[in-house]
Amino acid sequence: MAGAALARWDAARRLYEGEAASVELLATLTGLKVRTLHEKARTEGWRARRGRDSAHARLRPLLDRLTRQAEALGTGEAGAKAAEFAALPALLKTIQLLADMTGGADDRAERTKENDERLATILGRVDDRIVELAHAHAEELLRRGWRGEIGEANDKEGG
Repeated sequence: MAGAALARWDAARRLYEGEAASVELLATLTGLKVRTLHEKARTEGWRARRGRDSAHARLRPLLDRLTRQAEALGTGEAGAKAAEFAALPALLKTIQLLADMTGGADDRAERTKENDERLATILGRVDDRIVELAHAHAEELLRRGWRGEIGEANDKEGG
């Protein structure tokens, strides 16, 4: 009897602390059999609330949209402005957090590795784009006839 009471208190605590209510957990808490709960739910038309599944379903499209936006910034497809590049680290952090929220705890290491690889790819593209823009700016400076040092460029512009 003491074992059953401890199991019920454990089930009550897990529900109180926010664990999703499973039929097994409810059976432990109530002392009923899983089959009995299923039959009662079926005959009375109970509807199961899918807390984690529905959160996953709502967050997944947002995660996908933000990932596409970050990838577009990384490839320069979006015609990104400096402010958008400045916001990229926050966007990447948001993507990471949403990815963690939408997956299960059992495959967290694999998802973290995949997310890290995706973020490394995006950041690599951003880095390539920055180098490309720097080269374009340098070519423009040379096209305009500038041949000196950076300090000299400031002197020429000022005078």
